[in-house]
Amino acid sequence: LEPESRGFLYDPQSYVIQYPLAADEPDSQALQNIIDADLLRPGSVLLQSPYDRNVYVDLSQASDQFAIEKLRHFSRLCQYLGARDVTVEQVAVSKDSSSEVYTLNGKAPVAKLDVKVENKENSSLARKFSINTSFRGGKPNIETAEKYLRAKQLWGDVVMRSLVEQCADEHNPILEQKVTISLSSESKRTLGVVAKLNLPAKGLGLAANYLASAESSEEYHLTLTVKFDAPETDRL
Repeated sequence: LEPESRGFLYDPQSYVIQYPLAADEPDSQALQNIIDADLLRPGSVLLQSPYDRNVYVDLSQASDQFAIEKLRHFSRLCQYLGARDVTVEQVAVSKDSSSEVYTLNGKAPVAKLDVKVENKENSSLARKFSINTSFRGGKPNIETAEKYLRAKQLWGDVVMRSLVEQCADEHNPILEQKVTISLSSESKRTLGVVAKLNLPAKGLGLAANYLASAESSEEYHLTLTVKFDAPETDRL
């Protein structure tokens, strides 16, 4: 590496793993997870999950993987809150001045586009977001839900935090809520770290488009319907 391109080596937000590993490694859960996920390869750029400090993903897949991970956390939160059904109604994919809206309703995505040509890659991703989860339903466990949200560094998500607060109201229990959540807000901050490191693609033997994903302006927004059972007293 040229001297002027070595700045990232001294940045506190980056860490270089020696390859191959020394005989006494791994010495941390994060490194063990990287090995178990088959991500320890020369020249790879790995990003720490914004939801779990011991989980890393490859830069090229980070945006999609983090979006799917947040959707999973939302579903789990709803389970703690006693929800009966969680259904994705719509996926909106926006990039620069264009957007694509996929109406799901538990079925295969049907695109309503603001652009002329449908993006097959986005359509495939929309299918991954298509969930229709049913639970037995029950009394909300507010304490566990709050702990879960904090543990996944999602307490700052206003929509998810508000859902917890609404479910805590025992006098006028919530029965159904339609919410729109951003699946990209946390991952954009993580990707921004890579962009600021100014990694030398040529010096690291990386393709130029490999690092380009760190500067992606693509955002995902999901509209979901969450349904709860009426309290036992209302059914008597």
